[in-house]
Amino acid sequence: MKVLIIQHGIFPGFGFPLVEEYAKHLYRSGVDVSVAVIGKYSPHPGAEPFRYPVYSYEDSNIIQIYMKLRKILKAFDIVHYFPGKGMEFMPLLSPNTKFIFNRLSVSVTGKPFRDKILNLMKRFQPIFADCAAFNDEALAEALRPIGGTRVQLLPLGYANDLFYPCAPYQERKDRILIYHGAVRPQRDLDKLIEVLKKLPMEYKLKIIGGGTTADEKYRDYLGRKAKPLGCAERLTMTKMPQDRIRAEIEKAYLCLSYVPMWECYQDQFVTKTLEYLACHRPVITTATRYSKRFSQEIGEGRIFLTDGTIDDMVRKIVNAEEYIKAFYLQGNLQSLTAHLSKYSTESIVKKRLLPLYESILRGN
Repeated sequence: MKVLIIQHGIFPGFGFPLVEEYAKHLYRSGVDVSVAVIGKYSPHPGAEPFRYPVYSYEDSNIIQIYMKLRKILKAFDIVHYFPGKGMEFMPLLSPNTKFIFNRLSVSVTGKPFRDKILNLMKRFQPIFADCAAFNDEALAEALRPIGGTRVQLLPLGYANDLFYPCAPYQERKDRILIYHGAVRPQRDLDKLIEVLKKLPMEYKLKIIGGGTTADEKYRDYLGRKAKPLGCAERLTMTKMPQDRIRAEIEKAYLCLSYVPMWECYQDQFVTKTLEYLACHRPVITTATRYSKRFSQEIGEGRIFLTDGTIDDMVRKIVNAEEYIKAFYLQGNLQSLTAHLSKYSTESIVKKRLLPLYESILRGN
């Protein structure tokens, strides 16, 4: 079986390692796998080098990209594509190759009308593909393809080589709050600065993550916002490779898996919730529809839910001690680890992704 995984956008590994994780575990399972990057290529920032071919297409002209892809697509049995812009006609270039279009989220711009238009367009993207894969049923319902394209659920997972149980938490003078993820206006991180302002002085906030070059302005804005609020000395903003984030999570008193309570976020799973829990650190997360369902699935009390308002986040963080004590009970941590194991990328590749590839190749 020869598999090509295509990522449209910045190469994963620095910000979003899912494609890299899929390729790595497929390679370890004996699959002949390659990765193609459409967009800016960044070298692997961690210690483990790539052990499979990586193609990079940085051409701004989409016709040039199509021409280059055409030369390699026919060499593969399956193309697993994480859609970007304009590549939905790839299946027409290689009709004997099987194509999976994998959607991870709905469009999130914070502008409802624009999001509706973009999400409608996403429903047309896999029209020529053999399969459209989604994280869960809610996302599949939101972006169900127009036409008869097969739909398959393929859960998001956490990178189990990067996120795994940290050493037991050591009480510190400072209570460190960790947020890691995209730092961009659509995440409405202004609220976290407002929360920090209202928290006692022992609480410090560390924001780990970045976005595109354009998003750097937003990072600067957050730093400027903290100064007149009198909490700039308790705010740290940094960027780092994924393989270093666990060491920062280890220091956390409480981890923030925060997204705005906008409609476009309601049925999206926030991957960092899994990553924090896999590191055995307590989590406060926005009470979206998905987060509430996930909380029920893993057991009430495993994550701390907030309605996303500034006052409620402040109140929940200040009064989190009983929740945190219960979180660290040995029996709770053991059962949590067992429950999360099915969400590891390694498990998903072996138990969900490989069977999906084999089923598509058989024509089932």
